Amino acid sequence: MRLSLSCDSGPFSRGQLLVIEKVKRAATDTIREAAELAKQAGRRSMAAGGMSGRFQNTLRSVVYPKTGTALRPSAVIFDKVEWAGVFETGATIAGKPLLWIALDSAPVGAGGHRLSPKEFTAAGGKLVSVNVPGKPPMLGVMVNDRAPGPWGRATLSKSRLLKGGYKKGYAGTSTRFQPLYVGKPQVVDPKKFDIHGAVAEVGDLIPELFAAHFTD
Repeated sequence: MRLSLSCDSGPFSRGQLLVIEKVKRAATDTIREAAELAKQAGRRSMAAGGMSGRFQNTLRSVVYPKTGTALRPSAVIFDKVEWAGVFETGATIAGKPLLWIALDSAPVGAGGHRLSPKEFTAAGGKLVSVNVPGKPPMLGVMVNDRAPGPWGRATLSKSRLLKGGYKKGYAGTSTRFQPLYVGKPQVVDPKKFDIHGAVAEVGDLIPELFAAHFTD
């Protein structure tokens, strides 16, 4: 996404060069301010879509010229994450043949994201596959509960999940399957933010911003 401003100098006399320099400064300062406003507006849109602060910070801006002034300055608003556009437009992602979606029961790794099946096994965990006709396949671990049934079950820590649950030896424990991942042939990622819209709104402010910088 690009923001730009063009101020043609024309055949000005020497006496008008000071005005030209003022126009250049105003134009460049306008684009620099607009770029910052656009970046912040885009990040607010990302935050509203549930994106983490770390992900929001991948949205950046670069102003040209990087130093000095120009009659035709411009700015580029971009995201360092190549696949960020998926959340801008929405997309259908197909598995090969399945996509394994982490459930809330999957352990959380570094950075706050839930471990993928590959990361889980790399950390030492052993996954069990369960396939029930008519239902999506699942991956998980066999665990031992203090209290059998849907109530009273102890919360399993990441370390215990990796080891397959609680150690044996508790009286009255029973073994059950703890699902961690569900397999889907494809998932639809909905549109979660509108950075283009946010940048376009800032673009509409450029004449107003220029007027303010030119009169400073």
